[in-house]
This record gives sequence, C-alpha cells and structure tokens, in this order.
Amino acid sequence: MSSLFDDCSKDKKKNRCDKCLCDQLPKRNEGDKFFILVDGFPEFIEATFVCFDKKTCCATFVVSDMVSPMNVFPHGMGNTFTLIVDCRDLRALVPVHH
Repeated sequence: MSSLFDDCSKDKKKNRCDKCLCDQLPKRNEGDKFFILVDGFPEFIEATFVCFDKKTCCATFVVSDMVSPMNVFPHGMGNTFTLIVDCRDLRALVPVHH
C-alpha cells in the first residue's frame, strides 16, 4: 500500500538550485515587486524582480531608495541599484501588491 509520504522519499531529479524559493522564481514575471529577505541581511528589502538564471542560481532584482542600517552598508547604496543574489540565500519572498 502506498503512503502519502512516499513521494517525499523518492529520489527525484534535483537541480543544483534545490530550494523552495529557487523553484518559485521561474514562475515570476519581470517587474513583479517583492519584499525579500536575504541571508545575512537584517531586514526585508523592497525589490523589483528582473530575471532568474537556473544554471547559476542567480536572481536579479532592482532596489530603489533603500535605507540601510549603518552596520551593513555604512556609505549607503545610492538611489537605485541592481542586486544579484544566489536564490539559495533567499529566506523569504513576499509579493507586494500596490
């Protein structure tokens, strides 16, 4: 008899970006806005999704008007900048609905 949990233990083909948020990024559209939480960063960042490269696991976002804590970016980041992050370092991806 088969169990509901059998699928969890089967050896499925895994990609190198094997995390749930990495699996979500290909389903997103350029221009989608999110609050993202990146490993090692103390607070959410409001960012616009640009693209995701499943070969390198890199997700690209544009961040505008970020106010950062002094201990992370003591000289600030400027008005708008591109953030390229390994999707495996994303801790949360919250859609922003304006």
